[in-house]
Amino acid sequence: MLTIVINGFGECNIIVAGTSRFPVTLDPAEPWDDSSTIYIKSIFDTLVTLEPSTLRVLPSLAISWKSSDNGLNWIFNLRHGVSFHDGTPFNADAVVFTFDRLRNKKSKYRFYAFPLYDEIFYALKEVKKIDEYTVAFTLSEPFAPFLATLSVDCVSIISPSAVKNHKADFHNHPVGTGPFKLSMWKKEKRLELLRFDGYWGKKPGFSKYITILSNNLNSLLNSFKEKKIDVLFSFSISRLVSLKGLSWVGRSETMSLASTFLVFNFNNTYLKNPLFRKAMNYLWNPKIVKLVYQNYASPLYSVIPYGVPGYRKDNLYPFSVEKAKRMLSKAGIKNNINLRFLLMEGSGLALHIITLYSRNLRKAGIKLKIERVKTGKEYNDKIVKGDFDLTYSGWIADYPDTDSMVRPLFSKDMKKNGFPNFSEWKNDKVRKLINEARKTGDIKKRELLYKKINNIISINALSVPLYQSKLVVIYNRRIGELKVTPFRMMNLLSLGEK
Repeated sequence: MLTIVINGFGECNIIVAGTSRFPVTLDPAEPWDDSSTIYIKSIFDTLVTLEPSTLRVLPSLAISWKSSDNGLNWIFNLRHGVSFHDGTPFNADAVVFTFDRLRNKKSKYRFYAFPLYDEIFYALKEVKKIDEYTVAFTLSEPFAPFLATLSVDCVSIISPSAVKNHKADFHNHPVGTGPFKLSMWKKEKRLELLRFDGYWGKKPGFSKYITILSNNLNSLLNSFKEKKIDVLFSFSISRLVSLKGLSWVGRSETMSLASTFLVFNFNNTYLKNPLFRKAMNYLWNPKIVKLVYQNYASPLYSVIPYGVPGYRKDNLYPFSVEKAKRMLSKAGIKNNINLRFLLMEGSGLALHIITLYSRNLRKAGIKLKIERVKTGKEYNDKIVKGDFDLTYSGWIADYPDTDSMVRPLFSKDMKKNGFPNFSEWKNDKVRKLINEARKTGDIKKRELLYKKINNIISINALSVPLYQSKLVVIYNRRIGELKVTPFRMMNLLSLGEK
C-alpha cells in the first residue's frame, strides 16, 4: 500500500496528479492489484487504519475493541454520527452487510469474485450485530495479524443502499464514508474525486483531486514541467535528469514492502527439476538491477523483502555461468533448452531486464523466447491454463505482516485468478509452516517460522528473486513536503494544508 502524507501546503483548491497506472474498479472488494488503491482509500473507510510512519493500528470507523484471551472473539464499538455519501447512516447493519456480501458465496450482492478477501479472511466465521453501534467478530482459529487485516481495502465498509441500487455496476458508482466521493471517471483518461463536506473526520483542505490517466510518460512529464500536474506517479527514469536543478521540484521515495521475482511453471519437464531451477538462479546477475533501474530498486535474494521478518540478505546463488553449467550437468541436461517467457506489452523496463537475463541463459545453452500479450485478460488466461514457462511476478504486502507476503505465493485460489505464484509446487511442508505462523502469537516464534519458510523457498529455488523497488513520487513544492511510506495508501487529507 502506498501512503502519502503531505504537510505545510499553501492555498490550493484543486490538485492534479498524473499516472500511467489505471484503476480497474472502485469496488474495494474486487481488485487485488494496487492501481485502484489510492482512490478506494479516499472514498471508503475501514474499521481500523494504520498510522503512516509506525504502521500501528488506530481507530477509524471502530473507535475501540477488545478480544478474548484465545483471540477467537472480537467486539468492536462503532463511531456514532457517520453518514455515507448517499446520506444513509453508518451503523452495525452496514458492517454486517459489508461482511456478509464478502463471506456469503450465495449472497445476491456478490456480483464478481473477491480474491483478496477469500485469501485473507478464511478464518472469519461470523460477523454479528450486538446493537446499533456494536459488532462481534468470531474466528474459527487464531490469526495473529487479524486486527491489522481490518485495515485492508477489501473490507472497506460500503453503503448497503448503493449496492442494492447499482448492483453489479457498484464498482463504477462507489459509495463509502470517506473524505472524498467519486465525481467523474472516464476510463483510461481521467478520474475526479470531490470533497465530501459531510465527512466525519478531518476535512480535506481542497475541493477536488483530479488524476490524469495516460500511458504517454513523456506527455505526463511535460505537463508536470509546465506545472499543469502537481504530483507525478509515473515517469521515465532516464528523463528525470531533465528535472535536476529545478528548485520547485520535490522528490519523495522509500523502499516498498514488495518483491519482484520470476515464476516457474512447475509442470515444465525441466523446471520440475530443482537443479535446473538452481542453474536458472545462478544465471541471474543482480548487477542488471542497477543497470536498468539505477537507484530506484535494490537486488533481492529472497521473495520476502527487506522490512518484514524472514528477510534474507545473503545471496544463495551468486552469479556464475560455470556453477549453472555444473548444475545442468548434474541434472543430466546436455541438449539446448528452449523456454517461453510470458510478458505483457508495455512492460518496457521489465522487457529490458529479461532481455539481459536471456543473454546469460544463452551462455549455458538455454534459449528464452519472449512472448508478449496485449491485454491483462489474455495474460491471466495463460497463467491459469499454465500456458507459459517463466513469467514476471511480484507482490506488495496488504498489511504489515510477513503473512501477507508469503501466503499468496502458495495460494491455488490466487493462481486461479491469474496471479503467477508457486502453488503448483508439489510440497505441503511450507503451507503447514505458513498456517502455523498465522496462529502463533509469539513474535519471535513467528519470525523463526518465516525464516524457515524463506529457507525452503530459497533452497528449492522456487523462483528467481529480482529486486525490491522504491516508491518514488515527483511533486511541485508548492504543495509542501511530500512523504512516502511502504504501503499503497494515499492520505489526501494532508494535501491543501496551510
